[in-house]
Amino acid sequence: MQTFDALWDAAASRKGGAEALEALLPPPIPLSALEETPDSRLLSAMSRRVFQAGFNCAKEHGSAARFIAATPDEEYIVLLDYFEKNGSRLGGVTLQICLRDIGKDGFILSKDVLTALQREQVIAGKGTSKRERHAAQEAFNTWRAQSQRPFAHISRILAFTV
Repeated sequence: MQTFDALWDAAASRKGGAEALEALLPPPIPLSALEETPDSRLLSAMSRRVFQAGFNCAKEHGSAARFIAATPDEEYIVLLDYFEKNGSRLGGVTLQICLRDIGKDGFILSKDVLTALQREQVIAGKGTSKRERHAAQEAFNTWRAQSQRPFAHISRILAFTV
């Protein structure tokens, strides 16, 4: 597995330099802003991706936003697993995009990201097994520690290396 700096250099090379790459990265949203997001906004964002979200976190956690914000980024896969098991029609890349849209820092296991994870020998398959998803989480945790960048940036930079 390459270091984050090597991934950065490859992505910057493909996107026209460090400044051009930086311009392609989404601004991080503070957890405090996510935590204060009304559930109506979360459901609106989810509705843009799917027509039926079908989950209720409010009883257990006070609100879906608090539940999402309270999940440590280092356990992002746990959050994905929860929604895939408990959310009707909300899972996979749709869920990952939705969580990013509402401000949760996370990675998206897109085709390019999966290709890069395979190239880096983090995963061998499609990234759908529990073992491979946790391996991806560990790789992202490592790159985050190396770069001090949010998962959203690392995910995009990794995709830009393909």
